[in-house]
Amino acid sequence: MALALLTAGCAGRDDGTSSPKAGSTTSATPHGYVEGAQEAAEQQSRLVLNDPGTGDTRVLDLITGGTHEESRTRGTTELTTDGRFGYFHTPDGTRVLDAGAWTVDHGDHMHYYRTAIRDTGRLPAGPGARVRGDAAVTAVTGEDGRATVHRRADLEEGRVGSPRTLPGTHAGAVVPYAEHLLTLTRDGRSGTPKVTVYDREGGRVASPDATCEDPAG
Repeated sequence: MALALLTAGCAGRDDGTSSPKAGSTTSATPHGYVEGAQEAAEQQSRLVLNDPGTGDTRVLDLITGGTHEESRTRGTTELTTDGRFGYFHTPDGTRVLDAGAWTVDHGDHMHYYRTAIRDTGRLPAGPGARVRGDAAVTAVTGEDGRATVHRRADLEEGRVGSPRTLPGTHAGAVVPYAEHLLTLTRDGRSGTPKVTVYDREGGRVASPDATCEDPAG
């Protein structure tokens, strides 16, 4: 059975490129400029394909029709994406492949980008891992509930980098949101999961009075 996914969705809203930085001029850096990427006038769509049995892996560019052969990944149990990166979940960990096509939402308009396809590395979390991200960070929650947070810039530069480990274990996927991390934690093994808010450094900043009896997704 072959696995396939489409990369073209939003890789997170990025307000950082919506206006020039202090001290810069509008002519120095064009609006929406991303170093190393080509901006396009329309959505760039690429299909990541993998055969778990043979390990054959390729990326089909739906704009040009070209096919890019990539190194093999055998035993893939699940293939997921965050809008740019493909995550190959295997018993030995999770391979990260930069499909090189993504969209950035600037609120009142969109930017579409394409760049070279390349391997980014491997994450230790394997089957059952949940990956969520925004424009700044990518959170990986293992099946055991332990979570790490990676700098998005590291992944975009072709490396996994040195992730930050969040304290404790989590009952669902850790979700980056509004410059914070939203998690579900339990008081004991059988307790109802409660919402907890961390900052990007892993410090707990809030525990709102909200629960989730059957977290999923």
